[in-house]
Amino acid sequence: MRTPCPPSQPACPPPAGDKAPRDLELPDTHMQDLVGMGHYFLPSEPTKWNVDNVYEFIRSLPGCQEIAEEFRAQEIDGQALLLLKEDHLMSAMNIKLGPALKIYARISMLKDS
Repeated sequence: MRTPCPPSQPACPPPAGDKAPRDLELPDTHMQDLVGMGHYFLPSEPTKWNVDNVYEFIRSLPGCQEIAEEFRAQEIDGQALLLLKEDHLMSAMNIKLGPALKIYARISMLKDS
């Protein structure tokens, strides 16, 4: 059984018998090229997202689980996602103002990153 680290030492080194965690290596994929969404990882460049990636992204937003299916039905991929405006979300996709603004704010954050 391990003893907790003292408050003055935020990270304790592993005991001599334990192996230090190794860096994960993914074939043909680099960790910096992935964006974590819970247990689902998306490519870090939204322009490369397919319809299912966009679906997972929207589904991961609080209160947007049901709205995500509309993105799939409208075949919104990463390039289309970055072109969406609040008007598109409310008129073409029939999303209420509150969720539309929240989704648009997250889309804007993707554009800025």
